[in-house]
Amino acid sequence: MTYEIHEGSANYIVLESFTLARSKTIHVINFDAAKVSRIGRGINAEVRINDVSVSRHHSSLILLQDGSIAITDNHSKFGTAKLVR
Repeated sequence: MTYEIHEGSANYIVLESFTLARSKTIHVINFDAAKVSRIGRGINAEVRINDVSVSRHHSSLILLQDGSIAITDNHSKFGTAKLVR
């Protein structure tokens, strides 16, 4: 699948989430606009996930200087799983 990204956006990530109802949501995070993006169910989160197991500010995605992306848990009740490759 191809997504159109704003011209001049070199640092971005596309996230895809699914619900139990099998609906799909696409989140495009532009790290050129901000180096840190919050994930959670609160109104201040850039990536909003409407689920009771997700804290208002659950975790953050951070663009590091080497171009990699780190995820940090914000002391959420259920924690944040980290994918290691």
